[in-house]
Amino acid sequence: MANNEGTLVIAPIRPQSPDDIFPSAWMDDIKGGWHSVPSMSDRNLIITASRQDGMVCYVEEEQKMYQLIGGIDNENWKTFSPGGADVAMVWYLD
Repeated sequence: MANNEGTLVIAPIRPQSPDDIFPSAWMDDIKGGWHSVPSMSDRNLIITASRQDGMVCYVEEEQKMYQLIGGIDNENWKTFSPGGADVAMVWYLD
């Protein structure tokens, strides 16, 4: 396997401050690309630079996942339903 080119990163990338208004990585370039927020208002405040059509966000107070479908504006958040079926998801934290 060939060596990667460009700026190589050997540690997690994080913004300097939670108040920074730019993403720390592009969704395509990180493992995951999912967001998790405490409330619907926090979901709607995800900055435009961090949004991408198709992204998914878990809202803790609703215990639901939402997906941006058809654009990145707030009116495009739809309840996430993989394959059109209700799916129970379990998250394990170390």
